Amino acid sequence: MILALLAAAHARCADLPVRSALTCSSVIQDELTDETPNRLTGPYVCPKELHQRGGEHIYSFRCQQSGPVNLLISDLECDLDIYVLDDTCDTRRGCVGESVAASNASDRVRFDCRAGQQYFIAIEGYGFQGFIGRCGRRNSSGRYTLQFDVSDVTGGCQEHCSDGADNDNDGQIDCDDTDCTSEESCLMLSGLTLDTSGLPTSCAVGADCAGTVALRLPDGPQKVRWQAALADPATAITLNGVPMPRQSGAHYTARRSGQNPTTETWTIAVTPADGEAITALHTVSYFSPLRLVVPQQLDFGTLPAGSSTFGPQHCQTLDLSASQNLDQHLFDLTFGEPDGGCEAEPVLRAGSQRRPRPSRLPLEGIALSETLELCLSVPACAGDSGSGASLHITPRTAAYADQAATVTLDWTVTERSWLSCNWWWLAILSSIAFTLWVIAGFIRPHRFAREAGIQIAGSEKGLRRAAPQLLREFRGARAGFYRDAALGVHADGSVNGRLKGSIVQLHATRQGVVLKGAVELQDRRTRRWATPEDLIEGHLPSPAATYRAGDLWFKVEV
Repeated sequence: MILALLAAAHARCADLPVRSALTCSSVIQDELTDETPNRLTGPYVCPKELHQRGGEHIYSFRCQQSGPVNLLISDLECDLDIYVLDDTCDTRRGCVGESVAASNASDRVRFDCRAGQQYFIAIEGYGFQGFIGRCGRRNSSGRYTLQFDVSDVTGGCQEHCSDGADNDNDGQIDCDDTDCTSEESCLMLSGLTLDTSGLPTSCAVGADCAGTVALRLPDGPQKVRWQAALADPATAITLNGVPMPRQSGAHYTARRSGQNPTTETWTIAVTPADGEAITALHTVSYFSPLRLVVPQQLDFGTLPAGSSTFGPQHCQTLDLSASQNLDQHLFDLTFGEPDGGCEAEPVLRAGSQRRPRPSRLPLEGIALSETLELCLSVPACAGDSGSGASLHITPRTAAYADQAATVTLDWTVTERSWLSCNWWWLAILSSIAFTLWVIAGFIRPHRFAREAGIQIAGSEKGLRRAAPQLLREFRGARAGFYRDAALGVHADGSVNGRLKGSIVQLHATRQGVVLKGAVELQDRRTRRWATPEDLIEGHLPSPAATYRAGDLWFKVEV
């Protein structure tokens, strides 16, 4: 009897049209129509008994680990329901979850699955004979979106060992997942990488050229397999076919010696006993050995201060012609000052002969030729001595660091006189002073005021009728270069800039117009004439005062 029931259950599940098997985080969009068949005709009891006469879509799901499962249908056009059945597909006794909310928006079900158990999910179109649903149809139908999610502990789907995804949500991917240890594709060794960053890129011919190769093991099961493979004496780790000695851990020493200046490709290979070789290529350039020969001393002799750096007497040739293979190496040049210090300094001459440019020390990583022009940059004024100074030449190639050489330098710089050294700023100051003196020569002289004037007549009566004349309107009334404006009044009554032969002189001063000459001033009360007391140093005329010089009567308006 029991066997018959089990057989009937399996037959019932086998008859269901399963649309697809659900896996981790499945998202399915589909549609129920009036033509969708209704295979699950019995009433659902979960626990409420409810007949569902509409068509349904069936999905399957196999639980990997016991845990919670979430189902959500959304984007509904009509009211749809969700039912979860166990592997009996019995709507009465095998219903383990349902959502029958009267909602046209969404329905949700959460249930706990058991490891190894297969489940069937039915998306049901609500309805029965003679019923008109909310959508105005006999059975609820329409489009929907099914979202299927499992928790991290449930393991909702089986791991696929070659799709690059964590199918069962256990944090392990493909062959790193313990579920794939028996897969044939995962039994092959893979994932090992060769780190050649510890190998040299250039070496001297005949020198020991060595470096380190690191084997980077993958994580997961492949790491264990590689550890076993590397421990197997049959696994070969070679450089150009020659076994490499092991340093420590997964580090191996690669060593070769080049015999000619050329470029060679190193082939590093790891060949397991039962797998394919993993190789890496590395390029090494071999250069000829260096021989650095320099002169013992360079003497620049006696040089005048302030002279040109690139004058013939300032430069000496550094002869390196006895050296070998200079062009295949780079060098550092540094300057060693004498103990007492110095102001002069050597510079390397670069550029063309017409437009040389100095390369000041220190210089790093430069190429040297057989001859170098070393020039001395001297101080502008002071004397100087370079006794004890030196030039240090150091190869940048570590293998030839012991060939660093020193050239002793010597020079004497004679001091310039104070005047010859400072003439330029003295000339500038003199030019400024001269310019200011010229400007002052035109600005400083005094001029007659615009309103200053004079009345001249041959008698007192004529003076009252004479019209005043402005002093600036007379010929020669302008000031000159460092010369104040001045006018001469002559015996014939004429006024001009000629002072010689005049009987009265009018001078422009800071205080105003002053009078000089044989002048008498009339006292306004007594009507008597007297010579002004300040006439010698220059008399400042009073407004409306009457003056007389010989037969001329005049008044000065200031």
